[in-house]
Amino acid sequence: MDRNAPIGVFDSGIGGVSVLKQCLSLMPRENYIFFGDDAHCPYGEKTNREIVKLTEKAVEYLVDRGVKAVVIACNTATAAAIETVRSLFAIPIVGIEPAVKPALEQTAEGRVLVMATPATVRQKKFMMLVEKLDTQNRIDLMSCDGLAAGGGKKKAGFLTAEE
Repeated sequence: MDRNAPIGVFDSGIGGVSVLKQCLSLMPRENYIFFGDDAHCPYGEKTNREIVKLTEKAVEYLVDRGVKAVVIACNTATAAAIETVRSLFAIPIVGIEPAVKPALEQTAEGRVLVMATPATVRQKKFMMLVEKLDTQNRIDLMSCDGLAAGGGKKKAGFLTAEE
C-alpha cells in the first residue's frame, strides 16, 4: 500500500465535511478525497439493501481513485453496510456511530435522547450499542424521518441502488 495515497471520506450528503475537518485536524499531513452522495440523500429512509448497495458503490469509487483507507462519515451507512464493505475491500474502513457513550458520560444522572434516521434505529448494530451502554435505562430513541434530508435539489448521481 502506498503510504502517500489519500484517505477517502464518504457521507450520504455533505454532513461528513465535519468529519473531514476533524481528520484534517488530527492528521494534517494526509491527503483526502471527500465523496458526498447528495444525489441519493437521505440514506436513512432507504431500505437496507439500497443503503448497502449505495455504500458499496461509494467505497468502490474511492478505492478506484487509489485511497489507502476509507472513513464512512454516515451513521446510517455505518450501521447498515460497514460489515459488508469491510468484507469486500482489502483496505481499512472506519465507521462512525451515534455519540451515545459521550452523551451518557456528560449527563451523569439525566436522560439522553438519541435522534436518528429510521434506517439507523432499525439496525441490529445500533441497537446492540444502545443495549450495551444503557445499563440504567436512560436512553430514549426517536426515529426521525427527514433527519438527514438534503436541500431538496437532486443532483446527478453516479449510480442508482438497482445498479
